[in-house]
Amino acid sequence: MRSSQTVYLAAVLLLTSRSILAQPPVLEVPRTDNHAMPVVVESQQPAIEYPKESPPFRGLDSNLYMQTSAEYRACCLQAFNWAAFRVKERLAQPDVRSLQPAVVLDLDETVLDNREYQTEQLRMQAAFDPERWANWEQNGKERVGLIPGAKEFLLQIKSMGVQPVYITNRNANSQSATMEILKAFELDVPDDCLLCADEKTGSNKTSRRAAITERFDVILLVGDNLRDFDELFRFNSELSIEARKQAVDQNSNAFGDRWVILPNPAYGEWNKVMGTVETDLRLLSPTIPDGYMPVKMP
Repeated sequence: MRSSQTVYLAAVLLLTSRSILAQPPVLEVPRTDNHAMPVVVESQQPAIEYPKESPPFRGLDSNLYMQTSAEYRACCLQAFNWAAFRVKERLAQPDVRSLQPAVVLDLDETVLDNREYQTEQLRMQAAFDPERWANWEQNGKERVGLIPGAKEFLLQIKSMGVQPVYITNRNANSQSATMEILKAFELDVPDDCLLCADEKTGSNKTSRRAAITERFDVILLVGDNLRDFDELFRFNSELSIEARKQAVDQNSNAFGDRWVILPNPAYGEWNKVMGTVETDLRLLSPTIPDGYMPVKMP
C-alpha cells in the first residue's frame, strides 16, 4: 500500500510540475497611454536578453530627477523662456534678411520626452542597446511625451514667422514615425525640416547644420547635448573631461546668446567616460589614493 501511494504521489507531482513549467512567462510592460502605470500581460515570446548595465541602476537618480523633481521642470521652462526672449531680440534687430529666420533644435530630451524608454531600461537593468532604441523610434510613438515648455515655445516662434528645424540623431528609417509624433502634438513640420541621421552623417550634425544655414537664417540652436551645437564638444580619447570644460569656457559667450542648453543628467556625451564604481569614484574631487576601495554597506 505504501508503495502504490508513493507511485501515485510521484505521478501527481510530475504532472503538476509540468503544468507549472508550461505556463508562459509574465512580463511587466507599460500601457500605451502616455506615461501611465504598467499593467501585467502574458507573453508567449521568450524574454529578450539585453546587455546589462554596470553598475546596475546607474541612471536611477538621474531619471528620478527628470521625472519627479520640480527643479528639472523649472530648468526646462527657464531655458525655453530665455530662448523665446532671445528670438524676440534677434527679430527686433535691424538685420536685412534674405532668408527666413529659423531655430534649430535637437529632438530627444530637448523636445521629446522618452521617460518610458528610460524607465524600462532601468527596470530591466539593461545598458543602452541600439536595436532596442531603433524599435522604440519605430513603435514607441504613442508613449513619447513632451519636455516642459517645448510646445509653447515652438508655437510661439512659429507665430513670429520663425521656422523650427529639427536635427536629430534618430535614424532616417524612423523619419515617418517621428513626423507622426510631432503631428500628434500639433507640431507639424515640413519633411525637409526634420533631418535625421544616416550612414553617411552618423551622429555628427555638422553637415546637416551647414545645409540648414544655406536655406535659413539660423538665429538660435537649442539642445541637451553640447554636440547639438558644435562637434568641438565630442568626447573622445583625445578630448578629456577637462578639455571639454575648457571648450565650454572658450565659447562661454555663445551660451544664452546663440546656444540654449537644457539639462539631461540621464545620458549624453558627458557620461561616455563612465566605467565601474571604482573608476567613477576617482572622477570625484578630492582625488583618492591608489588602492582605495569603497566601503561595502552591510
